[in-house]
Amino acid sequence: MNNIFCIGMGPGGAEQVTRAALQTAASVPFLLGDARFLALVAAGSSVTPQHLEELPRGTEATLRRVAELLEKGPVGVLVSGDTGFYSLASSLVRRFGPEKVRLVPGISSMQLLAARRGRSWVNVPTLSLHGRTLENPEEIRPSTGEHLSGETSSGPRTTGGALAALQGEAVVLLGGWERVPAQLRELADLLGPERKGALAWDLGLPEESITEGTLAELATMEPRGRLPLLWLDPPEGEQPRRDCQRKGHLPEDDAGAGENECGEPPLLRPPLPEDDAEAGGKPLPPGVLSDSWFFRDERIPLTKAPVRAALLGLLHPLRGCRVLEIGTGTGGMTVELARAAGPEGMVLSVEPKQEALALAARNCLRAGIAVEMRTRHGATTSSPKEDAVTATASMTGSTEFATQDSFRRDAAEGGERAGRTPPGRVCFFRGNAPEALAGLRCADAVFVGGHGDALPEVLAACWKLLRSGGRLAATFILLDAALTALHTLEDLGGSPGFWQLTAGYGKPLAGSWMLTGQNPVFLVWGDKEAEQA
Repeated sequence: MNNIFCIGMGPGGAEQVTRAALQTAASVPFLLGDARFLALVAAGSSVTPQHLEELPRGTEATLRRVAELLEKGPVGVLVSGDTGFYSLASSLVRRFGPEKVRLVPGISSMQLLAARRGRSWVNVPTLSLHGRTLENPEEIRPSTGEHLSGETSSGPRTTGGALAALQGEAVVLLGGWERVPAQLRELADLLGPERKGALAWDLGLPEESITEGTLAELATMEPRGRLPLLWLDPPEGEQPRRDCQRKGHLPEDDAGAGENECGEPPLLRPPLPEDDAEAGGKPLPPGVLSDSWFFRDERIPLTKAPVRAALLGLLHPLRGCRVLEIGTGTGGMTVELARAAGPEGMVLSVEPKQEALALAARNCLRAGIAVEMRTRHGATTSSPKEDAVTATASMTGSTEFATQDSFRRDAAEGGERAGRTPPGRVCFFRGNAPEALAGLRCADAVFVGGHGDALPEVLAACWKLLRSGGRLAATFILLDAALTALHTLEDLGGSPGFWQLTAGYGKPLAGSWMLTGQNPVFLVWGDKEAEQA
C-alpha cells in the first residue's frame, strides 16, 4: 500500500528541522514541497528522493497531484511548521483517509511564539485568517474556547463562530504580508484599538521579529516578513484562560511534580510578589532592585543585589552610554545597566541560552525597559532583502548586528506605546562569546558576567570593542579565574583593579536583626587609556 507522509519542516531553518522529518522525507521516492524545504532535504540527507517537485498553487491542485504520484509510489508532502497547526494535513486526511496519511510533526510558529514570550499555550484557542475573512461584528459572542481546525487555502472563507474566541486570549495566524495592516485594523475595530498583543514575523528564522503593543499601534507598522502571527493578550482586567498561573509563566514539565487546585502542574519557580509591573506598569523602587523582585528560575544565575550595586559604582557614569554585557543570565545586571544608561543609551547583551534570554526579557519588560531580540547572521548567510522595512529592522549580514537607528526605532515602538519614554533599552543577542562579538561596534563600557572556557579570548575581544577611556568590569566566584582576568587585562595594556566582595543579607529575628553571609565574589576591572584605542 502506498502511503502519504505529511512532514512538518518547522519554520524553515535547517537547525529546526527534526531528524525524523529529514529521514522520512529521504525515504519516499516522490516529494512535494516548497523550494526551500526541498533544498533542506537535499542538503540534510545522504539519500535524495528520486523525484522532487514544488507544490502546485492551491489546495485542490496539490491534492490532485498527490493522487497522481500516489499511483507510482509513496509520496511525501512537506509543510511549513507543524502538521497540526493549519497545514495541509487535514485536507490530505479528508481526501485520502486517515489510514493512508502518516503525520510527521514539526515545530510550529505557535510553539515558537509561546516560547519567545515565556507563555504556556495550554487551552489558548487558535484562529486562522489566512485565506479567510472576518465575520460580521454583530455575531461576536463570549469566548467558547473552541479551536478552529483547518488549513491554508487560496480561496476566501469565513471564520464562522470561531471569531468569538478572540474575546479572550487567543493566537491568530494572519493572512499574506500585504493584508496584515488591514486585518489588524479590522481586529482593532472589532475588539477595541487598545487591545494588546504581540505581532511576530518569520519566527525561527534569522530575521524574526516580535513587537508588542496595542492593535492600533501594530496596525501602523510596515510588514516585516512572510509569515505573521498575532498573540492577543486577554482584555484589560481579564485573567488568562489558565487563570491559576501568573501571566507569562510556563507550567512545570515534570509529570510527577503534583498539581495545584486548577488541576495543572505547579510553576517552575516560587511565587513572586503580586506587583507585576510589566512594561512599566508600576514605579520601580529606588536604588538597585532586590533579588526577590526578579522573575527567577533556579537553573539560571542572578547577580545579587550587593554585587550589582558595586558594579554600577565601578562603571559609573553610564547615562547615554552603549554598554556591552557578556552573559545575560536572569537579567539582573541587564536591567540595572539599562536603567543607568537611560533611554539615550543602550545595552547589548550576549547570551547562548534561549531560556535565559526569555527570562531576562521578561524582567526587562517588567521594569518598563524596551526590548529587542536579535540573532546574528552566520558568515555564510546572505543578508535579508534591503527594503524600507528590513533595512532598518533587521541585521545586515555578518559584519554588524544591528544599527543604532534601527534599535532606537524598534525600541521606541515597544517602550513608548503608553505615551512615556522607557527607562532604558536592551538588545539581546543569542550566541557564544567571543564568536558572537564579531561585527559589533564599539562600547563605552563592558560587563563580563559569564565567559565559559574562553576567558582570555572573551576579555581580549571585549577589550578591542571598548572605547578609549572606557572601563571593563567582570565578576568571578573562583579566585583562579579572577587572577587570570587580572593578568589578561595587564597584558592588554589596561590599568586593572581588584576587589573581593563578601556581602551579608540582614533579616529580622527575635526583635533584632541577623546577617546571612553570601559566598565571596571577586570584582576585576580595567581601564582603557587613550593611547590604547
